[in-house]
Amino acid sequence: MIFGGVQIAVLTTVKRKPVAMITLAELDERAGCKHFSHRAIYCGAEAGTDPAWVSGWVRHTWRGPIGQIQDYREMISRLDPSKDAILFEDDVQPCRNAALKMATVDVPEDCAFLSFYDSTTETGPLSGIAPGIYKHKRPRAFYGSQAIKLPARVISRLQTFQVPDDIKGSDTWLAAFASASDLSIGVYSPSLVQHVGHDSHFSPGSRLTGVRAPTRRFPGEDYDATGIEVGTDVSGPATGRPPITWCSFHGCHHADAIVCPCLS
Repeated sequence: MIFGGVQIAVLTTVKRKPVAMITLAELDERAGCKHFSHRAIYCGAEAGTDPAWVSGWVRHTWRGPIGQIQDYREMISRLDPSKDAILFEDDVQPCRNAALKMATVDVPEDCAFLSFYDSTTETGPLSGIAPGIYKHKRPRAFYGSQAIKLPARVISRLQTFQVPDDIKGSDTWLAAFASASDLSIGVYSPSLVQHVGHDSHFSPGSRLTGVRAPTRRFPGEDYDATGIEVGTDVSGPATGRPPITWCSFHGCHHADAIVCPCLS
C-alpha cells in the first residue's frame, strides 16, 4: 500500500540531525510514513554541509537556519499545492499508524488545517476525551505545530500569506492565517503524536513546561491509530475549562478559553 496523494514533510536543521534521525525512523516504522511516496526533509543548513539522511526521504536545504518562522515559511513555499500535506516537527513521538490515520482524515471544509497534536496550554486542552474533531473559530491563541495536516486547497494561499508583525512562531502564524481567512482550526482527539523535544527550534534552551509541556491527550506510542473511529464532528471546544485564566506566557488574563487578548 503506497499513498501517493499526500506529501509528508519534516522541518529540521543540520544541528538537530541527531534528534531528527530518531524521529524520521519512528515516523517510517511506527507511524507508517514509509508507505508514502512523497516524503521530504526540509532543512536549514550551513553553507557547504551535505550530511546523509534517511533513505527514502528527499532532502531540501537552504542556507540557514534563518529562524523558526522563516524556516517554516520556506518549507511551506516548497510544498506541492496540488496535494494535501502532513507536516511534522523533528521532535515528536508518534503512535502506531499515526500517519496512515492522518492521511485518511479529511480536513473539514470550514477549517484551515487540522492539528493532530493538542498542546497543553494554561486554559487546558483544545480537544475533549471523545474521539473527533474539535473546531475553534477564533484560534489566535493556538500553540503547537507538531503535527499539522494542510489541505491542498489552502496551500497556495498560505504560500503567499505574509507574517504579521506580532507573530513569532509557526503555530501562531497558522492561526493568524485561519483568522484572516475566516476559517476555523480543527484539533483532533486523541493526539496522534507526543512532543518529546527538550530543546526548542524556535526558542533554544526552552524546556517541556508551560505551553511546551507534553499533551495530556496522547494515548501512548503503542496505541494503534487505525482503531480510532472518526467522522465525529464535535464542533466546539472541550468542556470544563475555566472561562478566565491567568496566562503566564503572555502576562495577561485570557478573556475566554480560546483567545488571548494580547494576540487579538
